Amino acid sequence: MKAKRILVAEDDSASLELVQVFLESEGYDVEAARDGNRALDLGGSGTFDLLILDMHTVNFAPLNEIRNHLVYCENGSSIETVMVDGEVVVQDGRLTKVNEKALLAELRALMPEFQAYTRGVEAANQQFEPAFADIIRRCYGTDLGFTRWASDAG
Repeated sequence: MKAKRILVAEDDSASLELVQVFLESEGYDVEAARDGNRALDLGGSGTFDLLILDMHTVNFAPLNEIRNHLVYCENGSSIETVMVDGEVVVQDGRLTKVNEKALLAELRALMPEFQAYTRGVEAANQQFEPAFADIIRRCYGTDLGFTRWASDAG
């Protein structure tokens, strides 16, 4: 069986070496990166079964926020397991640590405040409706030399 590949990114050399030696002693194929740039380079060199990232590494923050890169480049289809603070929160692509009843109760408790806020925003935006209606009326009244409407109807 082929060894699982793990990418470890850690700017502290002693910590990186400790993690690398331990994982390799357990039979894993480990790629080590001392900074975020190297981790990103290694990340492009193929697939990994696990990423271990020190989120406080200088290269990962603030503009090169790796979590943003992971979120915006990944649709989730290849993520099988996610660990947060040493606890598995996603296994086989499914959430494991969500208390649905508690989540729904929290949402129900927050909804009245959210709905009241939304009604206030909608009421405040009513003042703009005449101006938008005028803009639309003037746009529709401007001849562009072609029809604005597409239709299959003959």
